[in-house]
Amino acid sequence: MIYLLGGGFGFKEDLQNEFKSVLKNKNSITFIPTSPQDRSKCEKYKKVNLSWFSDIGINFDNVSMINQEDDVISAQDKIIKSNIIFLMGGDPITQLKFISDKKLENCLLEYEGIIIGISAGALSICKKCILTKDQDYPENIVVDGINLTNGINVDVHYTNEHDENLYQIIKEHKIDKVYAIPEDGALRIDNDSIKFVGEDEFYIIKQGLKEQVNITEIDSPIEGL
Repeated sequence: MIYLLGGGFGFKEDLQNEFKSVLKNKNSITFIPTSPQDRSKCEKYKKVNLSWFSDIGINFDNVSMINQEDDVISAQDKIIKSNIIFLMGGDPITQLKFISDKKLENCLLEYEGIIIGISAGALSICKKCILTKDQDYPENIVVDGINLTNGINVDVHYTNEHDENLYQIIKEHKIDKVYAIPEDGALRIDNDSIKFVGEDEFYIIKQGLKEQVNITEIDSPIEGL
């Protein structure tokens, strides 16, 4: 099961309820950072992310993070032994390189636990990692992601200001569609179905077309959207 989080600070009510149900018997979590070269920054945001879980009564007996110092074997071992993998926010390009350097792609593809990606972490695990231009990225960027998502691509921190860039990206890179996830929303992928979690509006962006999706409580087949 995979959760793609659009961003935000903490978990809003719908996602709280989702996690309290799904994660209640999970006791171990491993973080994959986006700034592995900055250990203090990684530790700071790991504590922040853990506080979001503890705020809703979810505490883990075993917490680890894959660091620069980990060799390939120790990095993979942390993943194998965890119930949950949490890909942190930040710069997905750096995160993808880190994952490649530690040879974690196949390990993540074979992983059978729960994977949570927030913001950059969500982009990294899609088929394509899509970055629309903004103050941090002067141009649109599209690179290959790990594709843990059955071919699904998303846009995070979505607002309608992203639309023109997404139309351009979809056309230039021949992408079928992009699921636009708002700041506090999430998309759950479970085998061959998806679920939209959150109260804000979700959209599917296709070539020259924007379609609103109002699905928050039911599962829908991926092929049907």
